[in-house]
Amino acid sequence: MMKNSFTLFSLFIIAHFSQAQSVERSVIGSAGGVVNASGSIVTWTVGETVIQTASGGSVILTQGYQQPEQTTTSVKSMNTLNGLKVYPNPSNGVFQLEAQSATIGNLSISVTDASGKLAYQSGISGNSLTNSIDLSNLPGGIYLLKVADANQLTNTFKLTIIK
Repeated sequence: MMKNSFTLFSLFIIAHFSQAQSVERSVIGSAGGVVNASGSIVTWTVGETVIQTASGGSVILTQGYQQPEQTTTSVKSMNTLNGLKVYPNPSNGVFQLEAQSATIGNLSISVTDASGKLAYQSGISGNSLTNSIDLSNLPGGIYLLKVADANQLTNTFKLTIIK
């Protein structure tokens, strides 16, 4: 009896004085805003987990978690080079880079391996709609193909080489 009481008391003391972790709810919203109309205030964010939805007539109300404060630390504009596709993917190392129009211009191509090491670099003329990229000398694996034009507009593709 004494041994059980001592064990129970020891567990109580350990639980009482131990430090536990706590996890706070947090959400990173990619956008948000506040609307104030007719005495009603609605705040919203994009990217939150939905926990409840209610509807009545033409009004739908979805409730989630919101941050008490929003601070934007930086915003990077996305300068992307659109109208490109790479196929076949995966392949044995020979890929086709296809542009939707020949007005893209000259392009620089760089291929890096999974560790970020430069594995291939070249330039191609954007006058042709389809250009072949031969990476068959590289070992099998996953690579990143970065295509950039003279205006530093870029597009990045994940390539898989199967050997």
